[in-house]
Amino acid sequence: MTDVRMTDAGVELLERLLERSERNPYRSWSASAAPDYDRLSTAQQMSRFHDQITAAERFGSVEVKWGKRDQGHLIERVVVRDAELLARHLGRPTAPATAQRVRDELLPVAATGEPWVITLLDDMTARWARSEAAYRLTAGQVDAAKEFFSLLASISREEARGLDARTFSKKATNDTKAFDRHASRLAAVLGVRIGQPGAAADVVWTHIGLERFSHPIHLRGPCRRWGG
Repeated sequence: MTDVRMTDAGVELLERLLERSERNPYRSWSASAAPDYDRLSTAQQMSRFHDQITAAERFGSVEVKWGKRDQGHLIERVVVRDAELLARHLGRPTAPATAQRVRDELLPVAATGEPWVITLLDDMTARWARSEAAYRLTAGQVDAAKEFFSLLASISREEARGLDARTFSKKATNDTKAFDRHASRLAAVLGVRIGQPGAAADVVWTHIGLERFSHPIHLRGPCRRWGG
């Protein structure tokens, strides 16, 4: 059986270099990496690896530095020349382009809330543009992010006040469990918003007027009172 992970070692290296470039777009030096030849146990794997890296070099996205003398047949280091070209070579949009697309999709949701909700979206977009997660949400989790911003926008309109979590969740997202899925990140964002970063969740819920009732227990059938 072919080991796809080994076969595509060149692509993995290029992806890792692109991620490094996108995480630090304003660095004064180019992202680079040395190949891990220990992973390439056969001549076929090594040949494919070299083909993938040199193809990226011909595309103008990376520079390949070869070893010297008896190491001349091995790649010593791969250096990024142009991150946008590297993304194109790998067949995917750049992280900034993806982040902007996601922002455009989320903006109509965020805009239904107070201005600070849009400010948060801009902050998260900046992190997505660097290939980072924001409040444990990546740019690829658009549906989850929509839920998150629907809840935040509703909270900013004071719509959580006087409601229990499930009722509020249903009202804001049409899903009774959405609030529970996002509770920890909501508490983190709102804790900062109310000037108490790191505050316990119960403190945050009290501030926004949310009633965290425990789930009721429904009993059916004859009951007998004990004692008294």
